[in-house]
Amino acid sequence: MELLSVIIPVYNKEKYLKRCLDSVVNQTYSNLEIVLVDDGSTDHSLSICREYAEKDSRINVFAKQNGGVSSARNHGLENCTGELIAFADPDDWLELRCFELLIGCIEKYDVDIAYCYPRDVSEKYHSTRTPSGETG
Repeated sequence: MELLSVIIPVYNKEKYLKRCLDSVVNQTYSNLEIVLVDDGSTDHSLSICREYAEKDSRINVFAKQNGGVSSARNHGLENCTGELIAFADPDDWLELRCFELLIGCIEKYDVDIAYCYPRDVSEKYHSTRTPSGETG
C-alpha cells in the first residue's frame, strides 16, 4: 500500500473541522499521512488540529502566518512524504471508502490522477446537490 498524504489547509473552520478529521482518520484506506496546515486561524482550529495529532500519529500539524489557501496547500506539499497526494478542505467530509475507491481507480486504469465530484450539503434545507444538479 502506497502512502497517501492528505493535505488539509485550515483557516477558522472550528465548526466543521472535527467532522472532517473524523472522516479522514477513519478511512478504510489507512496508510495515510494527514498534513494539517493552520493558516493563522483566530478561532480554535489550531487547538483542534493539535488535539487530533495527539491521538493519531499519522497527523502532522503545521502552523503558519496567514497567506491564503494556496499558500497553505503549498506548505503542505513541501512537508508531505507520500507517494500519492490528496487534498481536502476543513469543511469537507469524506465517505469512508473515498480513498480506497480513488486509489483502486488509479491502479485499475493505470492513471496518474483520480478525482471525484463533491456533493454540496444544505443544512438549512436538509438536502444535497451534485455539480450536475442531482439532489438527494
